[in-house]
Amino acid sequence: MFESPELSQAKASRNRALMIVGLAVVVFVAIIAAVLFYLSQHRAVQQASAMMPYRAGTPQFESYKRFIEIEQREPEAASNLLGQVQAVARAYVRNRGNRTIVLLELRGVAYDADGNEIAYRLARPIPKLRPQLAPGESMAVQVNIDTIPAGANPYAARVELNGLRLKESEP
Repeated sequence: MFESPELSQAKASRNRALMIVGLAVVVFVAIIAAVLFYLSQHRAVQQASAMMPYRAGTPQFESYKRFIEIEQREPEAASNLLGQVQAVARAYVRNRGNRTIVLLELRGVAYDADGNEIAYRLARPIPKLRPQLAPGESMAVQVNIDTIPAGANPYAARVELNGLRLKESEP
């Protein structure tokens, strides 16, 4: 029940030392976790920027766009269960060049009867549907345009080339 002052001081000193060591371990673990989080985010940003498409105006896009053939197919317009109008633009995309496409960004555009653009939507069939499009290959694509404003009546829909990225290891 009664402890000597020396024993009480020893216990207090030991408890203080354990708290300092515990705090140091928590701070060390927090620093390690923060460094690992930073490195993973930095790596994710690098990977994302490596997969950003080249768009109109960049030399990579302008030099290769002539090799991508887009053959339009019959578009559709329909209403969904909520009564919203959707347009579906369909096409065949062919790689007529000599390089492999690893990212293909298409723009589905809906037009009214006067030819005015009323809505669009971006889609990336490569790499989403398949990993790449080699030279000479083709694929069917579909872009669902569900952002049509209320009251607008889509008359036509088209698929347009918006961006691309080529395999880096090729000439």
